Amino acid sequence: MVKMYLARNTFRKIVSAMLAISSNIFDFKRRLGPFFLLVVMLLSLAHQSKAGDEVLSARQLYEFCASSDQVLTTACRYFILGAIVGIELGDSAVLGPDRKLRARVKSHFCMPDDFRQSKMVDIFQNMIRALATKYPEDLNSPAISIVDTAMVVAFPCSRANR
Repeated sequence: MVKMYLARNTFRKIVSAMLAISSNIFDFKRRLGPFFLLVVMLLSLAHQSKAGDEVLSARQLYEFCASSDQVLTTACRYFILGAIVGIELGDSAVLGPDRKLRARVKSHFCMPDDFRQSKMVDIFQNMIRALATKYPEDLNSPAISIVDTAMVVAFPCSRANR
């Protein structure tokens, strides 16, 4: 319970500084992508994961998304956006034999560049509702896994990309 309180307070501090950011993902990546990446890196350094630390579950993220608290809903949006941007970045490059990163065609999921954050949240919430009815134990899975799965289902890449 204390960890959840601390997590919410941390989210409040971070998110309150980001409330003015547009919900357009293309606009976000173009203007504030480097800033967001720096914040994520600093937060991960500040909180090194230890054995026994909790990972944000899909259920907890859904509670953030469904909350009436603007800070929690904004935290939900940015968690989902950060997961998607991170997965896309990992999928868009491959290490060549010369140890340099090379661009490659997306193969994991193929979301349009101008897709809005609010729609990303809708896709995640719809996936959670479907899981809750058939596989309620999956709501205890890490949130990042369910976000990834939801995007793969919603935006499959064509066979030509694979």
